[in-house]
Amino acid sequence: MHVKKACLVINPRGGQNVAKIRDILAVFAAAGWETAIAIKQYGGHAIELATQAAKEGRDLVIAYGGDGTVNQVVNGVMIAADKGYHSTVGVIPGGTVNLWATELGIPFDPVKAALTLVMSHVCKTDVGHIEVQGFM
Repeated sequence: MHVKKACLVINPRGGQNVAKIRDILAVFAAAGWETAIAIKQYGGHAIELATQAAKEGRDLVIAYGGDGTVNQVVNGVMIAADKGYHSTVGVIPGGTVNLWATELGIPFDPVKAALTLVMSHVCKTDVGHIEVQGFM
């Protein structure tokens, strides 16, 4: 994947996902990527972090966490896209179940997932949007 600037949005999961950061960053640096780190601190924070990363011109915003983190990063990138900023979303599994990563065949080892991401090609996927106004 051709990337100049990336942002790794991390759900720390009690420190478990932080343990491999140095190794993940080494993979990205070897690929020539400039990678910023953003650590989720509270519910919904990954949306804000991903939106900001896209607005800063990051080519790739990587969700390092579970399906909830992936959901928030996708939503943050979509919010930025509505304002004219465009980034690609990547995933490094770091949650409990990681359904999205499993469906894509992404390795659960974070370093192997980083290598897979570096060697991957961008592909598009459909994203749905639902708004609930209220219940009767």
